[in-house]
Amino acid sequence: MTNVKLVAEKADMIMYLKWSEYSTEGFYGIQSEK
Repeated sequence: MTNVKLVAEKADMIMYLKWSEYSTEGFYGIQSEK
């Protein structure tokens, strides 16, 4: 049970980091085009 929770939290963190990195690149990409 604890292992499942840890894996889920780690996966959530990876997804969050990927999303935040992607959204930051997308945001600055849009800003620099204008």
